Amino acid sequence: MEKQVLNLCLIAPIQPALCDAYRRVLHLLEQSRESVGAVIINRGSNSLQEEAGWTTVKSLTDLNSDERKPDVYLCWDLPAINEILGKNPCQPVVYGVTVYGILQGVFPVHPYIMGYLSDTPLLRGILVECGIPLNRQFSLAAGIETEGCPSSESATYQRNGIQRNGVLMISDDAAFSSTVAAACEVLGMRLERFPYAACAQGVPPEFYTRYSCVIATGQPALQAAAAGTPVIIADERGSAGLLTRENLTRVLDAHAGPACFENPAGTEALMSDLGDSQAVEADVLAQQLCLSHSEAARAHQFSVWLRQTHKNAEAGVFVRNGSEEKPQLRSIAAMTGVAAYKVSTTLTPVLQGNCHSFSSSPSTEVLVECNTPVKIVPQPRLPFSCYIAANEEHTLTGFFGEGWSIDEPWGRWTDGSEATIQFELEAVDDRIELLLYLRTYLPPDRLFQRVVVSINSHPLLCWRLDRTTHNAPFLLPLNRAYLDGKSTYRIKFQLPDASSPQSWGKNDSRKLGLGLAGLELLKISRQESMPQVLDTVDIA
Repeated sequence: MEKQVLNLCLIAPIQPALCDAYRRVLHLLEQSRESVGAVIINRGSNSLQEEAGWTTVKSLTDLNSDERKPDVYLCWDLPAINEILGKNPCQPVVYGVTVYGILQGVFPVHPYIMGYLSDTPLLRGILVECGIPLNRQFSLAAGIETEGCPSSESATYQRNGIQRNGVLMISDDAAFSSTVAAACEVLGMRLERFPYAACAQGVPPEFYTRYSCVIATGQPALQAAAAGTPVIIADERGSAGLLTRENLTRVLDAHAGPACFENPAGTEALMSDLGDSQAVEADVLAQQLCLSHSEAARAHQFSVWLRQTHKNAEAGVFVRNGSEEKPQLRSIAAMTGVAAYKVSTTLTPVLQGNCHSFSSSPSTEVLVECNTPVKIVPQPRLPFSCYIAANEEHTLTGFFGEGWSIDEPWGRWTDGSEATIQFELEAVDDRIELLLYLRTYLPPDRLFQRVVVSINSHPLLCWRLDRTTHNAPFLLPLNRAYLDGKSTYRIKFQLPDASSPQSWGKNDSRKLGLGLAGLELLKISRQESMPQVLDTVDIA
């Protein structure tokens, strides 16, 4: 049976700073010729596209004279996307994201931009924080070389014949270091700490084999795993856990951004992972990791990702409207400071030079995911002294932010480790308080659920909800100083003990923690007594 070929139109970039990513794409396509066909549009750039041996044309007009149009377009600059949308409406586009573009502080979004290619791993992290999910990204940077894979014999010798020096942690965060130190102290394990920048450039594999376990993220974590050392993917944001054969695929993306960190990086979690690391088959895992990062594997992954991007476009994953419009430019200047710092410590001298060319950028809003149209909903204004059930959609439109599950007859559960609510408040002289009627989900092995509450990023208090908490009233004082001159209260609940009923054999994959049955907004004069607050500890 003849293999179906995906037809790709590759538009060569004009800017020399973008040509490195362009060459990497050509290199991967060269290894997938049987499943991917390509036409290159050369707009006068000196990009060495002749080396690949693909069909080359000078413009989209020449390409469109053929009977068959490409399935996917791939380009790196805005003029190319505008030209595609002008001549070929409804054709999916993949956009190449580079350090050069990120440091200019702008980023294009449009209903027909179906995927994003990044030329360094750190850009994947920036895109995740900007709302672009990982399954719509592909990283051109492969971090593991096949020749770095240790043999089973050498790894066995390292385990049995060499006394390792405990745990190595690669992190710049002092608070996270204290958490790891506490876990190591309980287990009687020695801990050494190195700054991330010291290992980001790459160190010999022998450096990692001195340790019984490495706690890190990003490139150092992958290098340590390839050297045959047990690795825990974790940092101050959270933990993706111990790298094993079972979770290899998921954890490989853990260094791409905080969206991949699912578990709190607490002492108990790290102690459990450290204990498990003593029994992990590090040599087998290292071989599997190197195999999955080989050039052939990367080329296959790239081909599969392009094909899925085309399928998503055919299935109408995104609303198809406004195709005649130009891509909308969203500023991500707020992210460029992070990028500039990492570029200065981890990238090549050429890219560092590009970084210095864009030392200042305007301070504007951060990109949100705009390929799916976003309906702007105004924040509700709650009535005073009136009980409102959590499923009163008309009154609470716009009240529930991220982190909430769907409505149920009794109210609504949170779904995740964080959840927010928001509403506006008119100016009044009385003291104002919010009464929340809460319940909690507790798995069989936990006695209470911790809830850390903050208002407009100001830490307020911490609750401990136990099995007696069922539609019980909890009181939040709404301090006007927390508004910072605005009219909206944004209340955030952090739920470090949230867990899924699926872990206990239930048919429910949500990550439950806090349930809201209803609420009431109160004006409290000085003469009135305050309602009783259940089990509240002030941590402000």
